Amino acid sequence: IMFLGSMFLLFLVALARLLAPKYVSMYQSFSGSLYALCGCGDVLAISNRPGVFLGLIIFGITLAIFFLFFLQRLIVMIIASKQFAQTTSKNTINTPKNLHKKLQKVTERIKLSEKKIITIQSDGNEVFCAGYFFPKIYISNTFLNTLTENELEAVLLHEYQHIVSRDPLKHFLVKLFAYGFFFLPSLKLLTKQYFAAAEIAADERATNGFECKISLARALCKALVENQQVQKKLAGVCYFSFIMDERIRTLQYDTYRPNLKTSLKTRV
Repeated sequence: IMFLGSMFLLFLVALARLLAPKYVSMYQSFSGSLYALCGCGDVLAISNRPGVFLGLIIFGITLAIFFLFFLQRLIVMIIASKQFAQTTSKNTINTPKNLHKKLQKVTERIKLSEKKIITIQSDGNEVFCAGYFFPKIYISNTFLNTLTENELEAVLLHEYQHIVSRDPLKHFLVKLFAYGFFFLPSLKLLTKQYFAAAEIAADERATNGFECKISLARALCKALVENQQVQKKLAGVCYFSFIMDERIRTLQYDTYRPNLKTSLKTRV
């Protein structure tokens, strides 16, 4: 990162030396024309405006620092995503025969290609959607064995909505934007509200507009609340057990509206 930052600063210096003669001559020509027209060309002289010159220097340094910080966050997120993909790939297994029949029956019923579903070896009830350009659904063999057919259908429909909406890529870009512009007021809260809205939209698809809630609610109760490790937060992965409390209340009460502003402060 330090090497890339040094290279970037050297690039700025080289670019400034390359463009400076051109723009200095343009500035001098403009200043001379303005002086000939109204006699006020000296107003634009940097020697008469030291504060402007200092301000430009400070602005340039601030911009360079911001770019380096943004680049550092991007590199960290890319590395975390790669590590997560490698870990997931190592845990990938063929669907056990006793579970494949149930999975095949459900996917045929909802017209979802089995190629979009990958089974992973895990002792926890995990299911998530991952993949920036070709997202897929990853479900643990333990969770697959625990779910009934109706519950599995609700879970797959929920995750399929993330595929259709390209949510893993959107999550990655939104997180990157939030890290880069961390200084903007309320941006963190807006980011969390966006993630919550994406999950509730997926729930809506899984329940046919919140008409058939029981299967999804039962699946949520069985789901494992994963530890929110740093790697998982940065990987741009849509976890089924994200924002559990608010989603369960939304399914339980017809008139309930998620209080995202307060609930997300400690749960995300």
